Amino acid sequence: AYDEIKNRLKKGDKNPISASRFDVAKMDKDSEVTADGYFEEAKAGLKKARAASKYTKLYEELEESEKSPEEIKRILAKGNKDLKLEFGEIDKELQDVVDEERDAGKRAF
Repeated sequence: AYDEIKNRLKKGDKNPISASRFDVAKMDKDSEVTADGYFEEAKAGLKKARAASKYTKLYEELEESEKSPEEIKRILAKGNKDLKLEFGEIDKELQDVVDEERDAGKRAF
């Protein structure tokens, strides 16, 4: 909508948008309404939060443990690596879903 308004203003349209006519607005037959993966992005965010909380719990448990600083450092390094891998998998899953939705939209027309 923003781009449409901008384009109308560039063309010199004297009345690009009229709020008084919003109630009779019609959607172009080629327009598409979509949440653009909003639900999937929210799910990915929750998955990342869950993964990060596991890492935080590990960190807290190690702080209270009697393990040597070297061992704690090693365990945390592995945990951090695992967390990054898990985030990467979550991002890949999200991208796959977004790509699938985009492709489905193309096939619909």
